[in-house]
Amino acid sequence: MFRRPNRILLAAGVAVAVIAAMAGPASARTAAGAQATTPVPVDVTGDMTWTFVYTPLGQGQSGSDTQTVTFHIGLTGLDPASGQVTGNTSTYSLTDDLNETTIDSDNCKIQVTGSFSGSGPVAMNGASGPAYGSVVFGSGLTQAQLGVHISYAQTQTATFSGPAPLCNNSTSTSTEDLQANPGCYTPTGPLNPGGPLQGTYPNATVNLGCSATAGNQLWREDTTITGTLTITPSCGGATASSQTSASSASLVSARSAASISAPSNGSCPNHYTVTVEDWIPQSSVVDPVMPVPIPYLLTRSPSASLLDPNCLQPPLPAGLNRSVVRSSYQGDGHAGFGGSYRVKFGIAFDFDGESITNFQIIPPKIGTTIRNKTYTANGKVVASCFASGVAKFQGGAEQTADTSFTINSGGANPLSPPGTPSFSIAVSGSLHENGDLELSMHLTDFPSGGIQVTENGQDVLTDVANDVSCLSPSEVTGLRGVITLAEGLLRTHDLDLTAYANSSQSESDPSPLC
Repeated sequence: MFRRPNRILLAAGVAVAVIAAMAGPASARTAAGAQATTPVPVDVTGDMTWTFVYTPLGQGQSGSDTQTVTFHIGLTGLDPASGQVTGNTSTYSLTDDLNETTIDSDNCKIQVTGSFSGSGPVAMNGASGPAYGSVVFGSGLTQAQLGVHISYAQTQTATFSGPAPLCNNSTSTSTEDLQANPGCYTPTGPLNPGGPLQGTYPNATVNLGCSATAGNQLWREDTTITGTLTITPSCGGATASSQTSASSASLVSARSAASISAPSNGSCPNHYTVTVEDWIPQSSVVDPVMPVPIPYLLTRSPSASLLDPNCLQPPLPAGLNRSVVRSSYQGDGHAGFGGSYRVKFGIAFDFDGESITNFQIIPPKIGTTIRNKTYTANGKVVASCFASGVAKFQGGAEQTADTSFTINSGGANPLSPPGTPSFSIAVSGSLHENGDLELSMHLTDFPSGGIQVTENGQDVLTDVANDVSCLSPSEVTGLRGVITLAEGLLRTHDLDLTAYANSSQSESDPSPLC
């Protein structure tokens, strides 16, 4: 059925070859000359409209074939060196309207008509599909080009008419595989849209506009492109809507994911997290209500059952009435930051050197408190059991100014009698223009408490700000343990720290109890 002249098919082939060449590594495309700027990943967005009109000019020919392509470019995390992207939302829509007529020397008329309309995603930078393309940067990151190729099938109808018997009056249809390769078709060949960056990478625009006319005495092509690419630093990651303060766990909520926006000065904000934890480094500590072994029968008194109840469930073992009960609390069993905890709480935010944005409270996590009891008779354990509970979070966090915030975290033993002292950590943070974070901490002397600061996913400070791993088992059990824990929960101290940007620090500060 109808086919465009070989000139058009050749031009389409050249355009496809250009796209393939553009998809190679930047090092293969870049000639001599150093890069003007650092090749940080970028987001590329924009819209382009391409109009192609083919007009036959031969004797007895009239009509035209018009292709129109609208292309939306949506790339995130484009690495200019490898061409790889982290996200792609590029799409196209295409229409093709064909209506051409040829009248031969016998006055026979052949009219070919056809239409197509379609849309869909565009695979970009090395991916394949019926519609694919590429955005690449040239030498020195001073220019960029866009290539697009779309394959589609068009149903065409040919109507033959004219005076008999010279003309065969009939109608036939066929499906033709066609291509759209947006570019400016000049007499010397197709030019892909693109050109010099207006601005300096990674903040720039590229004018995609062009127009051209090519052809000969038999045909003419008119191509027009309008559109612009916008290039911005790719800040990546996920942040969320702002949550500025909370006074209890019920007010703490995670934010829904949303993209970080690059600030107007062209640099991406740094993403920080600040996390505090409390934990017991010993494997077990004293039960202050039952610091020494007690005969089982005494634990059944109303006052003992109220303050420190037994955890055994029927059927009770034989010999229990002659047993002695030992009670203790299970610790976390590690000296350093990380691992199990009594309470873990923190915040996340972005900082561009001037102000905190996207302040987020990370919901607290509470460790399970476990009280273990063993029942021993005649030197043998006849029974054991445990009780568990989860503390109520006591704390919150708040952004207090453009460059400062506070964090408060703590709780109390949920299995102890009312009025038991709480453990706590209070933090005041203040950021400098260079990203250094000054921290002032106020915390109880027991248990261990620590803080960790990350910048863009990398640890810049991990500090065991109150390290009680120095305490031996004998110092946290028995009657001496009651005194140690009471002193540790009733006394507090202050500590000042600095988390230096782009660094890595790990420290430990002994508790005043040591």
